[in-house]
Amino acid sequence: MTYPVLVMVVAFLIVTGLVVFIVPKFIEIFKDFKVEMPMMTQILINISKFTTSKQGAIILIGGGVGSIIAWKKFKSTKFGKRVYDKYKLKVPVFGKLSHNIAVARFTRTLGTLLSSGVPILQAMETVAGAVDNETFYETIMKCRARVREGDSIGDPLAKSGLFPPMVVQMVSIGEETGALDQMLGKVADFYEIEVEAQLQSLAAALEPLMIVVLGVIVGFIVIALFMPMIAMVSSLSK
Repeated sequence: MTYPVLVMVVAFLIVTGLVVFIVPKFIEIFKDFKVEMPMMTQILINISKFTTSKQGAIILIGGGVGSIIAWKKFKSTKFGKRVYDKYKLKVPVFGKLSHNIAVARFTRTLGTLLSSGVPILQAMETVAGAVDNETFYETIMKCRARVREGDSIGDPLAKSGLFPPMVVQMVSIGEETGALDQMLGKVADFYEIEVEAQLQSLAAALEPLMIVVLGVIVGFIVIALFMPMIAMVSSLSK
């Protein structure tokens, strides 16, 4: 995902440079020749004036910084973390990726702890925190409570609806055969490969999409600047 992030940063810098430094110079030229502004050009001028004004800069920077701080404070609360983690699992495209990452962490960490001789109850408590998702944390802790009462791990995992049937089946087979840590390792291998494939597919889909978006924005700026220039050249030729 490094390349899409890099493209996004470069796109932001390019658009900001055009709006802040290039567009104002064209605005001065248009003012000198008293060119009538098309709607596209006027929209671009308004955006440029707002961005380069002191009030606009305060609103944009202050709003951005304030939003980030407010979001971090909200996410640091238990309620905020629960809401964020629940939404993260349901959001289109990224939800499935987040879900698979959590399952991979659960199976890998639990399998590693069990193979190291850690008791199942202690291992599940450790895994609940390692997954770093409140929805999974609550489910794993409920499962731990059921295991402490003598139930198997597979049944509460299946009833939660959070774990895929394949994971539940592999866990149940591992419990029956006494090779739970090995089964968890195999499931973790599968989901880690799945996560890697999803990340590559997502990156491959995002790259052209961001390039198209950047092209549309830059194209809008170029067209908005050239429309009054064409009118200006036509008036001068007459």
